[in-house]
Amino acid sequence: MTQAPILSSESQRLVAEEADKEQSRAYAKGKKRLWWTLGGIAASIAIAAVFPPAALTGVASLVAGAVGFISGIYALGNAVNAKMLDKVKEESRQEGFADRMKKRAGKLFTVFNRADKISDYSLYGAVGLAALAILVPPAAPVAWSLYSAAIYVMAGAVITRAATRDAHQSADTISALTQVLSARDSLKVTLAPSNNDNQPPAPGLTNAPSPSQGFDKAVNGPAPDAEKPAAPKVVPPVLKP
Repeated sequence: MTQAPILSSESQRLVAEEADKEQSRAYAKGKKRLWWTLGGIAASIAIAAVFPPAALTGVASLVAGAVGFISGIYALGNAVNAKMLDKVKEESRQEGFADRMKKRAGKLFTVFNRADKISDYSLYGAVGLAALAILVPPAAPVAWSLYSAAIYVMAGAVITRAATRDAHQSADTISALTQVLSARDSLKVTLAPSNNDNQPPAPGLTNAPSPSQGFDKAVNGPAPDAEKPAAPKVVPPVLKP
């Protein structure tokens, strides 16, 4: 039976410290991106309000709004990351944390990776559909409808990717650290000397019963008779003349 990865109290402290560092970075990035969001939205409104309606003005306003919107999505991702790291610090003291952290990192990576691929594919699809609508006028109504759908799919994928990018990076960092520490701690426990009573007894201290005399006789044969002491010689008395 495989032993579940464990974390010592010192390793739990190291994981919590790393989570604190990642959380501080998430908050710092979130603040910076929030300012970009507010600046982009303010610039978009100001351009539309101050300058007269024109194609160039509309493009500039749209670009500023897009910058603000994307920055806001990334700021939301930083908030999601910080929330996840709060949960990580809580769970780092619980049994089975190493396995849960590995699964969490895997799920976040899967979501981010799929969103990244979908955003790319939908972008290529939107470009291809626009070209089809321009080059083949009879197919334009269907192509433009599919083009709109591709744009919406791309927008959703971009939002998902932005919201999970920082969280999946932090989860990968914490998971890698956790796996290294849990492997080290598990090895220490495995190699620690056992305190049970299965050690061989010291010589002369065994409690095993000695074989009975009957068993000894059956194995080794009867013991030789002990040598009897020689009888004293009787010296006859010397008769005097």
